[in-house]
Amino acid sequence: MAKIRFLNGTAIKLIAALFMTIDHIGLLFFPRLLVLRSIGRISFPLFAYMLAEGCHYTKNKANHFLLVFCLGVLFQIVYGVATGDMSEYNIFLTFSLSIVGIYSLQYAKEHLFSKGKPFEKVVATVQFPAVIVCLYVLSEKFSFDYGFFGILLPLFPSLFDQRYLPENRVTKLLSSSPVKILLLAIGLYFICAISPFGKNAFYAYIAIPILLLYNGTKGKWNLKYFFYVYYPLHLVLLQGIAMLTFFLN
Repeated sequence: MAKIRFLNGTAIKLIAALFMTIDHIGLLFFPRLLVLRSIGRISFPLFAYMLAEGCHYTKNKANHFLLVFCLGVLFQIVYGVATGDMSEYNIFLTFSLSIVGIYSLQYAKEHLFSKGKPFEKVVATVQFPAVIVCLYVLSEKFSFDYGFFGILLPLFPSLFDQRYLPENRVTKLLSSSPVKILLLAIGLYFICAISPFGKNAFYAYIAIPILLLYNGTKGKWNLKYFFYVYYPLHLVLLQGIAMLTFFLN
């Protein structure tokens, strides 16, 4: 099994970045070549799954949210120029809301299975659906990349994450990689079903066999901040090439 699962977290993110770049090349240079945009759909579930993995290990939840949210705000101008639509919010802002949902879920599980007071358990449990409703309202009011189900997608593999759950055979099975990937695939269906890409949106499911090769490790190279920088940098570079091509022609 170890030989089959040979991709670490860094490798998964690099693969996702490659597909994302193909997507944006199609957006800026070949808008009628839908296959490039469709191939780009593979990147989102890969990033979503790795976000869920990151939330499992992150200790400073507030800093994690603020980092992703603030970067999303900073990157919005670059994204808006590249897409030609400033009203649609970039993937970092989508994922910042996903982080809120995941940490809300963790908080609910932590108190539900603790020895705290019954009232505290009720409050902790009720706050999670309340947060989900708030995320839905925000997704309806503002145009986030991938919409409401895009915000929820990282929550699917986090549902039975063993952190804060009792340790037994059932929770161990539910928190295993195959089950988490299956849950991601279920969540992915809702995105594909409402996607404007139609049947081509199901290209996103190519991410599933890739994730089955994930071995659960970060990898030797710590490229965390590389991926934060790469997002706006590749958009600026592609936009610059597009403008240069326009003026030369």
